[in-house]
Amino acid sequence: MKPQESVDWTAVRSAARGCLEATWSLVCFAENSLHDDYDVDGATCYLAAIDRAIITFKQSSQILRQDRLDSLALASVGEGPRPEFAYRNISGATAHEVSRKLLQQSLVYMEACLFCDLQLGWDELHSMSPNELWATLPRFGQMGSLQDVLRIEEIQEIRAWIDREWAAVSRLASAKQHDQAKLVSAGDCPEQNIARQPPTPDNVFRLDNDTWTIRFQGGDFQTGIKNSMPARDICFLLANAGKIKSIYDLPDNRELKPQTGSTPVATNEDYKLLTEQIQTCLNVLENDQDPETQDEVKKTLAALRKQQNENFDKNGEPRQLAGDTANVVRNTQVRVRRFYNDNNKRMPELVAHLRLSLDIYEQCLYKPDKMNWDCGEML
Repeated sequence: MKPQESVDWTAVRSAARGCLEATWSLVCFAENSLHDDYDVDGATCYLAAIDRAIITFKQSSQILRQDRLDSLALASVGEGPRPEFAYRNISGATAHEVSRKLLQQSLVYMEACLFCDLQLGWDELHSMSPNELWATLPRFGQMGSLQDVLRIEEIQEIRAWIDREWAAVSRLASAKQHDQAKLVSAGDCPEQNIARQPPTPDNVFRLDNDTWTIRFQGGDFQTGIKNSMPARDICFLLANAGKIKSIYDLPDNRELKPQTGSTPVATNEDYKLLTEQIQTCLNVLENDQDPETQDEVKKTLAALRKQQNENFDKNGEPRQLAGDTANVVRNTQVRVRRFYNDNNKRMPELVAHLRLSLDIYEQCLYKPDKMNWDCGEML
């Protein structure tokens, strides 16, 4: 018989505190970036704080699972008053859940600011020079919303709330272990008489007939979600967690993949040779008294040069392939964002996780390689 999971509640408390500290760091840096003494060194530290916040959120999402949050809520009933202040419309049954949602909201706000206002992604921040970071990152503070997520007077109150929950669930876990030890020593362990059942997966993104069944971190099952292109894209990347995939590997992009090995209709050298020949012909016709023929040749030459410019850049490199791939990437990003917007109210935690964890570029990646998903049949 598989033993019951033993939870390290001290690690759970540390995860919640880590979320709280990461949120406060983002708030402080956003506010400090608006001051006169903010410099390029401060911008570098700000970027490091963002990176730490993203890592903290991903790690805490593995630890602060719904079943553990439920255990905290149950154990802490009657364990002191719940703080009355509101955290910018963030609701949660436990301080641990509120702490993770504070960090989640901060990161979602910053990502929305990056994409909507600056048309940038997280990865592009790392390619910036210190001076570019110094000019870009204050935009998070200028919007004002991030500084309102958490206030200094609330930090200690939330920490005390976290500690009360941790103490309550630790006492309960200790009592359960003591009772279980007594049952085992008496040879009367009820769990030994229960038929082994396959565990219900915490994370599900599966196509059942024509609709999707989705579950995230042990939460409620969401069913009846209509089949769509972005859902198939997301499912494919979840099923290949940690593996880099081409944009053309996504299920609905496979038929768009450019064919390799075919001979182009005309190379840039072909265009050059042809335009030179027509130009020579036009030079000869300048001495001719037939203006209509000259006009026709000029039109042909202009059309040929336009076609050459459309197909090749100034260095003679073909434009079409790069343009097609850019369009495929753009269209895929748009449809995935549409999935986020359509399902944000229904599954806010999943959408926030996917926004942080999915890269949709020419090379696509679902970053958490240790998160297991039930994706049904591999797409």
